[in-house]
Amino acid sequence: CPTCAVPETMEHIALECDAPGQKRIWSLCERIWNLRFRQWPKLHWGLILGCALPRFRSTRGTRRLRGKERFFTIVVSTSIHLIWELRNERVLEGKSVTNIEVENRWLSSINSALRRDQILTNKARFGSLGKSKQMVLETWSGVLQNEDALPDDWTRSKGVLVGIWP
Repeated sequence: CPTCAVPETMEHIALECDAPGQKRIWSLCERIWNLRFRQWPKLHWGLILGCALPRFRSTRGTRRLRGKERFFTIVVSTSIHLIWELRNERVLEGKSVTNIEVENRWLSSINSALRRDQILTNKARFGSLGKSKQMVLETWSGVLQNEDALPDDWTRSKGVLVGIWP
């Protein structure tokens, strides 16, 4: 790693590097998670790689929380992808970024995932490949900007954004 002068492993890039980006991104993940859920999991390389595998259950452990599972998968996979992009820009292109740029790019990536989910609820267009409105609502409810002002089914509404301000 040119920044830290240690071997550049994927684990180092994702969790340990002092170059601008990854620490701020994981901080934003924890912040958005805490808008709705308790206790952001302690990340390690295995959890990042297997971000689609964790199973979250209700407090009593009787019901699986699929919306929470999907939200975790989306947030972690989107974040690690951005960390990798930033690393490539830094190492291969010599670009550097500020924390504000990192925050704006992360928020844009998360909002793109939200918009993709909204679009995928169109069963007429995507058929069986589409997502159920209920699943999308369960995934994103609790983290949207001005959510109280949105209709109960906001999947067709324009301008729905994640409500986190870095």
